[in-house]
Amino acid sequence: MDNSNTTQEEWTEKDELMMELSTKIIDDCTSQYDNVQDCGLLIDIEEGAVSAAGFANANDKKEGWPVKNLSIFHKSKELWKKMDKKWCSAFFCADLKSGKFNVNFLTKETMTWRKSVFDHVGEWTYYLNQIKELRGESD
Repeated sequence: MDNSNTTQEEWTEKDELMMELSTKIIDDCTSQYDNVQDCGLLIDIEEGAVSAAGFANANDKKEGWPVKNLSIFHKSKELWKKMDKKWCSAFFCADLKSGKFNVNFLTKETMTWRKSVFDHVGEWTYYLNQIKELRGESD
């Protein structure tokens, strides 16, 4: 993404939205599971629709969690608009032990690992790889 025309105020607003969204995602996941080691959320967005798939505890293969905090959808859409709708999916991943997290803003072209919006195996594999990267682990 070309950030050359972005002002400091815009980055500050985007950063603030990203932190709010990250906090809501972590809170939603940890409120549903005890002893969560890691969590992730794949957010798909387009005009008029937002959906999400949650992931948690990569080591235990605890695959999914349902989003219960609906403000996650609203914050996602707000961030998407603030970023000029330049992505169609965002994948949030956090290693809660280390406190490290990342967010990848993706387009259909950059999601070569995903065969369709129903490709749960591709999504889970991507999630596992992101968690390994956050932990500094190799295959």
